[in-house]
Amino acid sequence: MRTIRRFSEISCLSACAVFLLLLPVVPVEAAAPTVTITASPVRFVLGASTQLTWSSTGAISCTASGSWIGPVGTGGSATETPTKTGNAKYSLTCLGSTGSTRSATATVSVTAPPKPTVTLDLAPASIVVGGSANVIWSSTNATGCTASGAWSGTLPVNGNQSVTPVSAGTYTYKLTCTGAGGSVSKSTYKCR
Repeated sequence: MRTIRRFSEISCLSACAVFLLLLPVVPVEAAAPTVTITASPVRFVLGASTQLTWSSTGAISCTASGSWIGPVGTGGSATETPTKTGNAKYSLTCLGSTGSTRSATATVSVTAPPKPTVTLDLAPASIVVGGSANVIWSSTNATGCTASGAWSGTLPVNGNQSVTPVSAGTYTYKLTCTGAGGSVSKSTYKCR
């Protein structure tokens, strides 16, 4: 009985060893890369910029497409300024070591800037020759104003200026304020 036990133990050990040696080795496949990209802000007027921030894992290279083009790092940030209104899409495709790719896109909405508005008043409305009056104006969404007609020069977007006609007649004071678009307000001043 003792001899049989020894033979069984040796046989089992040999069989187990053979079984372990014949087990197939399964290679561990590298995971596909991951990609994220964000934009801030995502809605703004034309002329403003957005900050792009992106990152990836398991990527060896990344390429930008859409509203930006070319190779970029596997992680980073960039400032982009769209040149037209509408949606601007910033796509990023990253390549992994196994040849697999992953893509992500950030979309921003670009709107047209509001047009300037201008108000122009004269006080008083009528004076005699030699008298003075104030031209009073204000504007919104403007970066600068220009006077023409009976007055001239570059003016601030809000203000007032004294005018003194030298003879009787009708004087036109025109103010043009400029921003993204243009708006003109006219007013006539009578001197008698």
